[in-house]
Parts: sequence; structure tokens; C-alpha cells
Amino acid sequence: MREVIGIRFTRANTRLQIAGIAGKFIEYPFDTVKVRLQSQAHDRPLQYKGPLDCFRQSYRQQGVLDLYRGISAPLVGAAIETSSLFLSVRPDLCM
Repeated sequence: MREVIGIRFTRANTRLQIAGIAGKFIEYPFDTVKVRLQSQAHDRPLQYKGPLDCFRQSYRQQGVLDLYRGISAPLVGAAIETSSLFLSVRPDLCM
């Protein structure tokens, strides 16, 4: 019985980690754009006119990978956070 619970826990944990990583991949470019808009200097002319302009400029200048720069640490955090959250609230997922 313990082996079955261990296998179910591992499967549930893996699925939840994958869900956390997938969510971060979807969310991260929007967060990158938000940070770029917030960090514009107010004493100089604005570099971006708005979120869509920021997306366009980033894509044209650096390509799609520019929007994902620095994603490795947040991916690990999202995987751990999602699996911990769900398994602490729903331990029956492993039973």
C-alpha cells in the first residue's frame, strides 16, 4: 500500500510541476513587458507607447527569446510552488 501511495504521490507531483511550468511559460512574457513598462525613465521620452508596442519592439529587436530571458529560476519556483500548494490543500490527489 505504501508503494502505491508513493507512486501516486510522484505522479501527482510531476503533473503539478508540469502545470506550474506551463503556466509560467504563458505568463512570463506578459510579466517581462510589465516590468519594462514600469522601469521606463520618467525624465526622458518614453521608449514604449504601451504594452503592444513593447511586445512589437522586443520581438523586432531581439526575437521571441528576448521575452523569455531569465526564465530558468522562475520555472523552478513555479514548479515547486504549484506542486506544494496543491498537495498541501489536496493530499487526496496521492491517495
